[in-house]
Order: sequence, then C-alpha cells, then structure tokens
Amino acid sequence: MTKIRDITWKEFEDYCVKNSCIAILPIGSIEQHGEHLPLGTDLIIAEKLAELVAKRAWEEGIRVLVLEPIPVTISREWSKNPGTLWVPGEVFQAYLKNYIHSVFRNGIKRLVVLNAHGGNIENIAAALKNAVYDFEESGYRIYLINWWELIGDNLNNIFSTPYFHADEIETSLAFALGFGHKVSEPGEEIFRLYHSEWFPNDLRKRPRIYIFQREDKRREKGSFGRPDLASMEKGLLLLDLLIKRFIEFLKEVNSGRI
Repeated sequence: MTKIRDITWKEFEDYCVKNSCIAILPIGSIEQHGEHLPLGTDLIIAEKLAELVAKRAWEEGIRVLVLEPIPVTISREWSKNPGTLWVPGEVFQAYLKNYIHSVFRNGIKRLVVLNAHGGNIENIAAALKNAVYDFEESGYRIYLINWWELIGDNLNNIFSTPYFHADEIETSLAFALGFGHKVSEPGEEIFRLYHSEWFPNDLRKRPRIYIFQREDKRREKGSFGRPDLASMEKGLLLLDLLIKRFIEFLKEVNSGRI
C-alpha cells in the first residue's frame, strides 16, 4: 500500500488520515535525453525511486504514500529538440501550489517533493514557499529533495565525470532502474559556463554562483559528457546509496526531529 492510485478512499482514510503518513510527490520532465534514454527519463527516475523508497520505508515501519507525479514541467532549455514538452514557470508554480494545498486538505502534514530535473529547482522552491505561507493553517512541512544533491558527496567516489544531463551518472541510474541502453560514444561537450571557483560542476564544492542565460538551442546528440562510461554496476551502487540516505532522512522526519 504505497501508491495513492492503487488504494480506495477508505484505505486512504485509514492509512493517512487516522494514522499520520508521509507523502512523496515525484516531479520529473518530458524532454530530450539523447538517443539512448527516453523523453520521460526524469519522470521515470522520480517515480521508480519514490516507489522503491516507499517500499523500503514500509519495511522499516514508516508510513509513506507515493502521490501522482507531475510530468510536464520547466524544460524550455531543450525545446529545440523534438518531443520536449514544457509549461511556463508561473503556470507550473500555480499548479504545484494548488496540488500541495489539496494534499494538505486531505490531512497530510508532511510532504517530500522528489525532483529529478535540474531545470525545475527554482520554480519548485518558489512554489513550495508560497504553498506553506498561503495555506490557512500552520504545522505543515514540505521537504525538497533533488536526487543528485541528496547523494552529491558520493558521486565522485563512484563516477569519473561530473553530473549534468544524459551523462555517465544519469545513464547508470537509468540502467539500475531498468531502462535505457548502452552507448559506445561520448556525448557532447557540456555547453554551460562552469568555473572551478565560482560555479563548479562538483556538488561538494562551494561557493556556488548561479548563472542564467538563454539555452534553447538544438543539440545534435542531446547527451553530454561520457554516457559511454555508464554501467549497471555503478548505477546499482548509486541507487543503493540513494535509498539508504532517503530512508535515513525519512526516519528523522517520522520521529519529528526535522
């Protein structure tokens, strides 16, 4: 009993209203991910990771419910490649805020947003802050997890290249979750401006200055870095660490310490 789509309203009442539960809201994207990963890569990662975490949480005695995911989000940067879908930031924020209010009105007071697309971060953060301040009651908490940041301190221990998009890291995780296929060639050069001191592409380093520039240009490969170095073995190591750390976090939430 971990996904809202699979239970009745009476089961929901018993599971999450009469007995407090923690909800996970997966958020992904529908956008190009090179020729070796599907358009729904971020959505699939968010959904599958949420389901695996919820299953493990249940075994640990933590009541977790996976909500319906949000698929089409902020992906204009990839819009010149066919198949990419996106909505404006203000539309996404309004939808997310009202979605969260409907969750709160159903008696769920602890919500974890699991995001799998980097382009969503700023809009999600704005929507979450508005959601808690615009809701008429206090005592509700929202936690935002971007999966690569949850495990960012371990990425360099597993992978030889930095995290970006449809790369060694994301492709390895896809393999571990049961989708995508091997490629034999490197991807494109990473086109964004990174700087070793002010904007490093290493999740362990600070300071971090954010840069905004127009990026909606067709990418001939759509994958970056070294997706050819991806492997099931690396992906399984990453997935195991992700789930363990997520469960550690849920234990803290469940205990009321955070």
